Amino acid sequence: MLGKKRLASMPDRITNTINTRDGQVFRPTVINMYEGDLSTVEKWWTAWETFMFDTPVEILGLESKETKIPYELLQPIKKSKYPSITSEEEVDSLPLQTMCGAIFDSILVHMMNTVATSPAAWQNLKATMVENLNKKKNPHTIEILEKSYSDSDIITLQEVAYSFIEQIRSSKLGKKFHIVYSTKIDAVRDQNSVIALNKDTFPKGSILEISSLVEKSFPPGAKVPVATGDILATTAETKDGIPLVIASFHGDTDGLATKPVLTATLKAMAQDSQLAGHRLIFGMDANTYEHPKPGEQQDVLDFGLHFVALGVSSE
Repeated sequence: MLGKKRLASMPDRITNTINTRDGQVFRPTVINMYEGDLSTVEKWWTAWETFMFDTPVEILGLESKETKIPYELLQPIKKSKYPSITSEEEVDSLPLQTMCGAIFDSILVHMMNTVATSPAAWQNLKATMVENLNKKKNPHTIEILEKSYSDSDIITLQEVAYSFIEQIRSSKLGKKFHIVYSTKIDAVRDQNSVIALNKDTFPKGSILEISSLVEKSFPPGAKVPVATGDILATTAETKDGIPLVIASFHGDTDGLATKPVLTATLKAMAQDSQLAGHRLIFGMDANTYEHPKPGEQQDVLDFGLHFVALGVSSE
């Protein structure tokens, strides 16, 4: 139930690794690249409390150079996006996240120091894993894209961090593709949808972002569970003059936003005269289910909509 309410995973998502203008800052926890001493719960708590409440950070990707304390980055958990949370918990979601995040991290530190032969044993192993899996994650991901997908016309990506966008723009792939991201990029939640357009196929690149037009096409008063960065929709034109609407979308865990977002995209295309004649290519992380449980969205084939999704959709 904690997982469904996001009371532990949401604060981890926001504060696990913070990309600042001076480099990355890590919350003291077992599950990131934090290099400080976690040999006792007491040492962990001193570092955790200092990080969470006393450490100023300047977020990479924000237009302003406003300094924040990590706890100030936490965002309310909305019942419209996560139905399992109660109305009271929604109101109190910020202190609840702080508390649950601390409990989660303390359990991990206590567990590792209890089951390992020594604190040094697990911390050294962690350092090795961090070096190979975490520190090189972005370069490895870009390398996979370059080797396997560089001949694609379109690549759609979801849940992309701003630091990854900067690195891919300066890579070999960035020289071959227009890297398109929203004007409303979320550098705090750091989960953004991105589109890569092959420069040979799309010499003009992205022509007009229509993400806001899609959001305005939601039914009036509807609480569609989307967050900043989830939707990226843009127009583009192939070298042969074929006009397209290309979208990249990250759905919520239960898939409840997938149908409204897809429907809104089609509605926007149908009602806006500038989009007349455009074809739709939609890459999505749908999070829909063939056999849904209560509160989950059935798969997209049940939508009664006919569309073609081309390219690569990857997290």
